Amino acid sequence: MARIKPVEKTRFNVFDILIILIVVACIAALILRLYVFNNEALTKKAEVKFSVNNVMQSTSEEMLKSIQNGTVLYLSSNEEVIGYVTDIKAERSTVFAEDEDGNQIEVYHPTNWNVYGTAVLYGTSGDLGFYVNGTMRAEINSVVSVFTSRVQFEMTLTSISAPTDKN
Repeated sequence: MARIKPVEKTRFNVFDILIILIVVACIAALILRLYVFNNEALTKKAEVKFSVNNVMQSTSEEMLKSIQNGTVLYLSSNEEVIGYVTDIKAERSTVFAEDEDGNQIEVYHPTNWNVYGTAVLYGTSGDLGFYVNGTMRAEINSVVSVFTSRVQFEMTLTSISAPTDKN
């Protein structure tokens, strides 16, 4: 005859309950961070001056037609809104050349133009400065790849400050 073993029932103990509570708390903290704190943090603004250097004249003309005061800027990497343009202009690029006496002089480049602008960017402020979209640290000479509804370009930040009252 075969013996029948009694079936052991599993019970919850204190450690099982603690593990479940910790997992639930982690999930709640993650949701809170993503949906509540992240939206509040991106309310900070910074005014930046930027340049797009050495583009063809036709490209600079298209940028001036396409980008007006208030044009929304999107970050190329994740297509999120990062700010808006407040001013834009274009000038001929200059280069240094030698004159007949061997002196360095600044002359206009025959084909290249520079586009200069001002924008207000959304982000967060941290111990190390301003972070565009909460993720990318804004520094002088850093390059931010952006697009608008009509053009895409890489802007080089030349100045970062608190926004003026008119923005």
